[in-house]
Amino acid sequence: MNGFFARITRQLVFSASVVLAMGCSFPTLHELASEINATLESGPLRLGPGDRIEVRFPRRTEWDHSVTVRADGRASFLFLDEMSVAGLTMESLDRTLTEAYQDRGVMVDADLTINLVEIAPRNAVVMGEVNTPGPVPIEGGRLSFLEAIGRAGGPIKETALLEEAVLVRWVPEEGQQRVWHINAGVDSWQGGTPILLQAHDLIFVPNTGIDDVDIWVDQYIRQMIPIPGFVPIN
Repeated sequence: MNGFFARITRQLVFSASVVLAMGCSFPTLHELASEINATLESGPLRLGPGDRIEVRFPRRTEWDHSVTVRADGRASFLFLDEMSVAGLTMESLDRTLTEAYQDRGVMVDADLTINLVEIAPRNAVVMGEVNTPGPVPIEGGRLSFLEAIGRAGGPIKETALLEEAVLVRWVPEEGQQRVWHINAGVDSWQGGTPILLQAHDLIFVPNTGIDDVDIWVDQYIRQMIPIPGFVPIN
């Protein structure tokens, strides 16, 4: 896994290095905190890689089984083709499985139940000009933007362009990715409300300016990094 993140980081840093900086000034951490924090998920837990689900059939106990959500966000259930489950709530998965079994002609008791028996750690990802790029655990359900960079070893002093950091978040309620270009320079570290992260957020710290952040995200985030819940919008 470390090799994967190192390889992707090199590609991201190279891609950023060939784009000319526009000399723009982006909003600071505290100027964007309210807008970004307003998109934090507040509803039921959504499934992610490593979560283990138990499926029980009260009238056909021999069909009882458990599955683990894979790194690509998919899982394989008895009698069914594999399906994408990352990003679903347990209620949504219950409906999806019931309909799938009915469509297959498998008699499913109305009391079909699913239980989330193991919840995998939730991570954000920090990449680019930091000392230890990769997953950063969100412990206790709270992690700020600056804490994540700190836990990734901090910015590389000689090359990190914190003033043009990028935050990418999948917002299920909107059915799309949100992208913010943030001035996270040292001058903006004190005071104000912190930006809070949630599972599968991605921070990228470039080493030079990024001209068009939307094109950059499409080319170097959506197509290269398998972040659960990141569903490219056609």
